Amino acid sequence: MIFQNFFRLFLKNAFIYCFLLMLVFWGRPVLAYQFTYTSQELTHWWYTINNDDHGIEGFVAPPAEFSVVFNVRENGLTYDFLSADVTTDSYRAVQFTSIPASGNSISFNKDGSIAAWNFALEYTRIAEGVPMETPPEHTVWRIESSYGIDTCNCHFYSIDYQLYTPRQLSWGLAAFNSLGYGGDTSPDQWSYDAVQVPEPASAILLLSGIGLLGVARLRGKAWYAGKI
Repeated sequence: MIFQNFFRLFLKNAFIYCFLLMLVFWGRPVLAYQFTYTSQELTHWWYTINNDDHGIEGFVAPPAEFSVVFNVRENGLTYDFLSADVTTDSYRAVQFTSIPASGNSISFNKDGSIAAWNFALEYTRIAEGVPMETPPEHTVWRIESSYGIDTCNCHFYSIDYQLYTPRQLSWGLAAFNSLGYGGDTSPDQWSYDAVQVPEPASAILLLSGIGLLGVARLRGKAWYAGKI
């Protein structure tokens, strides 16, 4: 009899208990991390036209910089990069978001210092031109960076693009151009912040539990009604 009364009381207030639990868990957001790497000013290394090296004599390219914000997943002392938002400040500067970054990561020593990292990103933008107004575009941005033992501890940043000349009613491809930059990497250029993100998986689980308990409560009422 005591057990039946306790079970009946639990079923009666199950929704309230679950609602309070949901508030507790939902009110505790999950901490995730965003890592940002901002390069120093990069040096102009090469300039090619139609794959022929023209060096940098007679051509002055503006300096280049880039900043990358990574969304990461923790894996012990290693954080795996999932996606990246990139901003470049150079010839054909660009901003692009949510670039896949799988296979790239950053590792830490036990004392919290950065041990190594490696990432390579590529973004392509293609646009059709408007005759006699806007030329077509086919540009590829590439960023590579590494640091640690058995690496070059360096950046490579390149912009490959096509040049077009106007024709009577269209545009003609004139040349394939490539600009290359480089520089040294430094752990001091990293910053990382904890960001709060909701945990929808827990909420869905709790809501499902509330639904099941509601069903159990209704069945319990029917069961006890049959016993009385």
